[in-house]
Amino acid sequence: MKMIDWLLEDDNPGVESLTRLHLLGESPDSRRVKSLCRRLNEYPPVAHMLDRVDEAITHRNYKKYEGAYWTFIFLADLYADGRDPRIRKLADLS
Repeated sequence: MKMIDWLLEDDNPGVESLTRLHLLGESPDSRRVKSLCRRLNEYPPVAHMLDRVDEAITHRNYKKYEGAYWTFIFLADLYADGRDPRIRKLADLS
């Protein structure tokens, strides 16, 4: 298996979209990249964090790995779609 094939596996839309954009030179307007971007928040680790945003906020902003600040950082690292209102709630805390 080639490394690119591994990066293009369907299990992580963030990795696949970045691979297509930055390694394969696909346009951000391509049908596949747009489809992947619509699925970013469905990636299980992202979906789990989004489901727990209210809990993260109650842990205050800086509780290591559980608070709103860290949740926001992790969601950014995973390329979560910032148009989601739960991410906006986290952004508005700053």
